[in-house]
Amino acid sequence: MFKNKSNIIGLLVFVSVSVFFLLYKYCSNHRIPDISFQSLPLYDLNENPIRLDFASSDITLVSMGASWCPNCRRELNTLKDFFAQYPEKGIRCVVISNEVPGVVKKWKNKTGGPFEFYLLAAEWQDIGIRVLPTNFLVNKNGKILRKKVGEFNPETFLTQP
Repeated sequence: MFKNKSNIIGLLVFVSVSVFFLLYKYCSNHRIPDISFQSLPLYDLNENPIRLDFASSDITLVSMGASWCPNCRRELNTLKDFFAQYPEKGIRCVVISNEVPGVVKKWKNKTGGPFEFYLLAAEWQDIGIRVLPTNFLVNKNGKILRKKVGEFNPETFLTQP
């Protein structure tokens, strides 16, 4: 098929470069943007506009998720157990979903736990979110300390520097 080594080397270089660009494109789609939470169109479950205020807690965990997402549901159950086991951590947990209010209310009631649920009046991709759940650890000044795509382990996510 190949008559000389240069054809084989050329094919290997082409395949290597192609794989690199495909991996880069896949990985770049999973980068988490820096989000300005103050500029997000957020609403409470009664559809009143709100602005997230981080000053009430030293640390706030913001989880972007949806009731239809199995990883999001499992993550909230894990967090609920974590917060019940370690109430002294004093971490506030905010869940943001872009689903309709009735669906989010049902999810909140079914989940229980110390979570504040809010509605996002935008599509995930409009704010740079491509994978659910996506999580942010935010300090009282609104500075994002840590970001995580996908389900996480609260023991390591909340305690690692």
